[in-house]
Amino acid sequence: MFWIKDDTWRHEPMTNLPLLVEWHQQSVALMAESHLQFPEISRYFAHHGAMLFLVVGEAPRADYRSGLWREVQQNQVVALTWWPHPGLLVPCEMDPTTTGFIPAVSSHVQWEWSQVFEVRERYPLWQRRRPDLYRTHWWIAP
Repeated sequence: MFWIKDDTWRHEPMTNLPLLVEWHQQSVALMAESHLQFPEISRYFAHHGAMLFLVVGEAPRADYRSGLWREVQQNQVVALTWWPHPGLLVPCEMDPTTTGFIPAVSSHVQWEWSQVFEVRERYPLWQRRRPDLYRTHWWIAP
């Protein structure tokens, strides 16, 4: 089981995005909203173990959530959303309503990593891709 609750969040400019970090023994991809326009960036992060996508941007824009939803489905990862619709974007197979969106209750969001692994096992998208294309990251600034 995994809980996210952080009352110490501070709004500070982030200039070193995109970035892959370790958090609670899982890899997390931190991206700017503009990175969603290039699926290679999220595929690179997913190929290198990112299980959670956090996107910093000018949300809410209509294309922001649909772009993030698309990347979640294509890469079988989880993404957190916040204002005005806080919750989780998950693979549709993890969501009983099959929409791929699980709304937050209060300020808490809960899921189990094992659900993501189960979806990946049932629908092995990564076996059908060319991982050699994502071994380098020339499109990401050092």
